[in-house]
Amino acid sequence: MKMCCIQMLLFHLFISPCFVTSTRPLIHVFGYEGREASLSCPYDAGYEDYKKYLCRNGCGSNDIVITTTEAKKNRFSIRDDINKKVFTTSISNIQYSEAGKYWCGVTKIGIDYYPAEVSLEVVKDTCCDSTTKVQSYEGGSVSFTCPYESRYQNNLKYMCRGNRPSTCLQQAVVSSIKKQDTRFTLTDDKLSTFTVNITSLTQQDSGSYLCGVHTNTGLDVFSAVYLEVEGNTCCDSSTKVQSYEGGSVSFTCSYEPQYQNNLKYMCRENRPSTCLQQAVVSSTKKQDTRFTLTDDKLSTFTVNITSLTQQDSGSYLCGVHTNTGLDVFSAVDLEVKEWCCVKSNKLRGSVGHPLTMQCPYPTQHGTNRKFLCKGDHHRTCTNMMTDTRFTLLDNVSTSSFLVMVSELEAGDSGTYWCGSDSHWSFGNYTNVQLSVDVAAFNTVVFIAPAVLVFVLIFVMVMVCKHKCHKGKATGAIVETRQKQHKAGDVMTSDSDIYENQDVVVFSKQRKSKQQSSFSHYDAGGAEQDLYENVNTTEAMYCNEFCRDVNKR
Repeated sequence: MKMCCIQMLLFHLFISPCFVTSTRPLIHVFGYEGREASLSCPYDAGYEDYKKYLCRNGCGSNDIVITTTEAKKNRFSIRDDINKKVFTTSISNIQYSEAGKYWCGVTKIGIDYYPAEVSLEVVKDTCCDSTTKVQSYEGGSVSFTCPYESRYQNNLKYMCRGNRPSTCLQQAVVSSIKKQDTRFTLTDDKLSTFTVNITSLTQQDSGSYLCGVHTNTGLDVFSAVYLEVEGNTCCDSSTKVQSYEGGSVSFTCSYEPQYQNNLKYMCRENRPSTCLQQAVVSSTKKQDTRFTLTDDKLSTFTVNITSLTQQDSGSYLCGVHTNTGLDVFSAVDLEVKEWCCVKSNKLRGSVGHPLTMQCPYPTQHGTNRKFLCKGDHHRTCTNMMTDTRFTLLDNVSTSSFLVMVSELEAGDSGTYWCGSDSHWSFGNYTNVQLSVDVAAFNTVVFIAPAVLVFVLIFVMVMVCKHKCHKGKATGAIVETRQKQHKAGDVMTSDSDIYENQDVVVFSKQRKSKQQSSFSHYDAGGAEQDLYENVNTTEAMYCNEFCRDVNKR
């Protein structure tokens, strides 16, 4: 019985491949679950015509997986390359349960020959535990930075779509051998990273990508990237801003507090993909000719544009760079209108006669400086209030002011601009086209009915009352001047025109009730000229009024 046990032990020692493991190579093979794995077994010369097989565990009769005489068995197949002296066993749809130790065997008389031991490791065919998310816009470009260990500096690098490591190398869209493929470019720094750039992005480019490093072990090293390509338009809503030629405009762009220190910028059009590259101004380039950017470092930044032209009309994007490839934007639509469309009026007057212009202004401009200038363009017009013939009277209650010309000259014909806004904002100005005839022409007054009553009747009544108090002598003077007017005489001397100086006193009393800015415009006593130069039609009215009073 003891001898039998010794014989059995010797038998197992001789037939088991374990006793040769110390002298045979160990081959590591990696396979992906559900995919195919190949186990290659080299052998020595002289065994070309021998039967080969692959076995597991102790390589008993039940442990043989497949032999070269079977070629294919279930999910296993085998082929022998006698020229290379290697036979290879392939396993399709490999399962976790098939991981473990295998032996490459060669059948011969006596003890079989076991040229190698194979260790098969099965891993999941997905990658990876973490994924880098990258965002960009349709029509733009994007770059993936793929890290690797320094020991792989000279290994093959590649990128594929999807997240199946088993087929990534075979389906690579670009690699360090094929560095450019249409829209894909690979650049390797030969240190620790390689970069893949994709241009002309479409929304179909969205999805998973793998950065791969080939390790020659069957199990490459990967990192995962997820690309999201957004439509290249922005945004769901936009702020509409209007301004006018020659003026200025400001855009206020809000952002979240987390972006306080991020780069801010503005570009034209509404293509987020190229906005940063085509920015007209940014927080690093705060001023560019007509564009200025100011960041409050809290929640808003402001872009100001000066000297506007109609070509500035269009879409703009306020951008905040987020370092993710998908910046944050808000949209603005700017409309720049022509100055030709301001309120325009035409007046006619005659040489030697007075004329009055009325200029309305916004109610909020009651305390603003009012002025009148002359010229073909508002930007180059000449201030007319330095001419003593021109007097400005502001009536805050009617939100308008009057400019009175005591005696027209032929050279007064032309284009005038009257307004209350030094920024020349559209809608705050009136354009007056004045034609002056050399022939006699009745006094022209461009004035609203309400103001007409206020200026003509009130002033004339006050003047006439004062004249009536002076008595018949004063009335006679007025009557004489009326006759002179009817005779066609032209009064040219200040001493000839209404010698009653109480009218001037009345004008100065009214001044205290008007806007204090009166004094800005009455150069050289122009206020007095306004009231002393009442036209002859008004004189006739006063004479009639005084006669009625005297009769009483």
